[in-house]
Amino acid sequence: MNLHPDLLPYYHDDGWVHHPLLIGSYSPDWYKFANESYLTKRDIAEKALRDRNWWQYVFIYERPYRLDALRRCRRAGLCGREYWEQLGMCWRDSENIRQNLPEWRMLWRVDDEGREYATEEEARPHLAALPEQVEIYRGCCRKSDRGLAWTSDRDVAEWFARRNFHLFGRGQPYVLTGFVRRGNVLALDLGLEREIVSDRVRVTSIDIGNPEGAERYQRRRRQIGNSTASS
Repeated sequence: MNLHPDLLPYYHDDGWVHHPLLIGSYSPDWYKFANESYLTKRDIAEKALRDRNWWQYVFIYERPYRLDALRRCRRAGLCGREYWEQLGMCWRDSENIRQNLPEWRMLWRVDDEGREYATEEEARPHLAALPEQVEIYRGCCRKSDRGLAWTSDRDVAEWFARRNFHLFGRGQPYVLTGFVRRGNVLALDLGLEREIVSDRVRVTSIDIGNPEGAERYQRRRRQIGNSTASS
């Protein structure tokens, strides 16, 4: 059996298929399974979009392609509170924010009401109670970095500065310090990373990262991981 024609343009010589609805390594013995999986997911996606089942439509796609799926939902009528809820879920699930930064900036600046729903329910009271100005930090490996993801915990930024420096192997582990007005906070997360999303931060200082802060955060991550494993 051959791969489905829709999958062929996404097939690589190493045996990997990297289609928006199907990512995996398939030998010829598994082509039947790949084809069936793809056709099932394609049918689910088409029905979900017709039914305006936005969540199902977006999350039937493989993770790197969910942002594109969200944009298609937007063109099909996704708006208001539902839009912001979907955007928040996609943001928290995404692992390639940097690669799609212009698209994320555009989606975060949509003028629909209900942007607070991009923040999870338990964090919304904290979002509403933020002071007029919030001091935040960002760990990166270049001074000019102006990403959307910041944190209210400097140790978290120190850890990301070290992590990004080792991942990308260039620049220095920098920590940016800045202030954001409450009205320019797009979303926040009360999780371990204490994330604050904003594209309008006034940077006040840029420092070389402190390994002690990164180590403190790493210990907290391990402690939480250990407590979760033992529960």
